[in-house]
Parts: sequence; C-alpha cells; structure tokens
Amino acid sequence: MIDRSRPKRHLASLVPGIIFGAVVTGLMLLLLETSPMGAVFSENKARIVQRIHDLDVADRFVAFACFISFVHSAMEEFYWRWFAFGQAKKLMPKAVAHLVAAIGFALHHIVVLSQFFPMGWALALGACVAIGGAFWSWQADRYNSLLGAWFSHLLVDLGLMWVGWEALRGSL
Repeated sequence: MIDRSRPKRHLASLVPGIIFGAVVTGLMLLLLETSPMGAVFSENKARIVQRIHDLDVADRFVAFACFISFVHSAMEEFYWRWFAFGQAKKLMPKAVAHLVAAIGFALHHIVVLSQFFPMGWALALGACVAIGGAFWSWQADRYNSLLGAWFSHLLVDLGLMWVGWEALRGSL
C-alpha cells in the first residue's frame, strides 16, 4: 500500500484525519440526542451492557476502551487500508479498490453491530462504516501514510467507547 516512490506525508495526513474523526464523532453524539437513533440506542442499551458483561470487561472498561481505540484501530488500519486496499488497488482500478475495501470493512463491522442492534440498524450503521472506510483508504492513499487514517479511526472509536461507557454507567 505504501508507495515507496512517493513521499510519505504523515503529519499532513493528521489534519483531515482529525477533522473527519471529530465531525463523525460529533455527529454520532448529536444523532444519539436528536434523532431516531437515540431511541434505537435506548431500546438496545440493555443488550450493549449485557455484551460488555459477557466479554467480562465491565470492571476494566476504560482499559478495554483504550485497547480498542488505540491498538485495535491501528490493527484495522494496517489490515483494511495497507493490506486489503493496497492489494486490491494492484488488481483493479483504484476507485473500485476503495469500494471493495470499504465494503469488506463494513461487512466485518455489520457482524459486530448485529450483536447490539436489529439487523436493519446494523446494516444502516454498516453503511456509515463503509463511508468511513472509503474515506480512510482515500486518505491513506492520498497522503501515502496510515497515520491520519489511524488517528481519525481512533477518534471515532473513542466516541463509540464513550457511548458504551455511558450505557454501562446508566447515563444514556
């Protein structure tokens, strides 16, 4: 995926990454307060809390959230942007490679989302994940760096983990 013939623009990739991650996280939190998504979340909050307990991470949720947000997001960026997108763009036009990698990324998350939400909502949220995945593969390709995509992904995951934390505490 990383093109050694092009300069890596790690720091430059952070600006769009931070903006995208902050906008997505802010939009997610806003929609939870002002849209039907808030009602869907409330209806399924018990499932979310139960899954947290099933995973035996309730007592260590902050550590779990940090692992997911920092480490797991980095692993996903290496797999989905560096490997999946990087290999796909060798085999097909770049636009198609972005789409293929984004759909793969979304399908992976639909499996996870279906553990918390009805399938219709898991699919709708999966479409949002695909948009994020497409942006992050574009960003990684544009800047020849995973840093901005990873930092953006990290911000979104921190927002999601905040929602999980609030559900666990009974605040949402």
